Amino acid sequence: MPVKGMFGLSMGTCSNKGNKQSRYYNNLRNETMILITGATETFGEATIDFLLEKGARLGTIAALERERKKAVDLLLKGIIVRIGDFDNYASLVDAFERVDRLLLFSGTDSEKHRQQHENAIKAAKEAGVKHIFYTSYERENETENSTAAFVASTRSYAEKLIKESGIPYTIFGNNVYTDTLPFYLNEKISKTDIAFPTEQTPAAFTLRSDMAEAMANALMSEGHENKEYYLSNTESLSSIR
Repeated sequence: MPVKGMFGLSMGTCSNKGNKQSRYYNNLRNETMILITGATETFGEATIDFLLEKGARLGTIAALERERKKAVDLLLKGIIVRIGDFDNYASLVDAFERVDRLLLFSGTDSEKHRQQHENAIKAAKEAGVKHIFYTSYERENETENSTAAFVASTRSYAEKLIKESGIPYTIFGNNVYTDTLPFYLNEKISKTDIAFPTEQTPAAFTLRSDMAEAMANALMSEGHENKEYYLSNTESLSSIR
């Protein structure tokens, strides 16, 4: 007769459930493992939601986070949480173990951007990651007098490291996100105007959710090795001065 355990479940029941879970995850060993960086941010979390919506199995999606307590919502969804810090190379090597496809979001720390990307890409190489997907951005040129010169140089540097690593890659040149428009609002101008860095140059604004779905589609399909995709809207708009 089974012995009653916590929550009114018999120990025998718990054991059977544990065995089933063990068999389930053992069966996933030969399936593609996807790891998402920046998984608790809007873009990363949306990508994970699309992966689940499109049929990715639990146990094949992992998220990188510095502290487990910050990823409670992901854990509740059944997402594997790997602990790693872009400033800690060894932690990244451990976190990337057995990862087949790595979605590496562009870093936002302007002072540490280059070193952090070096750490991530070298760690991916050492851990045996089979494919890096990198979110960059679409740009016409990289001239020094561009308002986005710093961003362009750091993204280009990361792309260069990825290509030199020898790891198959996919680079996404995303256009300007619509939800970044508030950053260009100027309190000194009228409520109907926007001071945009490109002046009158049209920009094809995009939604992060659309970009996230594109990432999920690429992560779950084949044939994207060593390719660069430029993701944009179908209509361009210019700012009002």
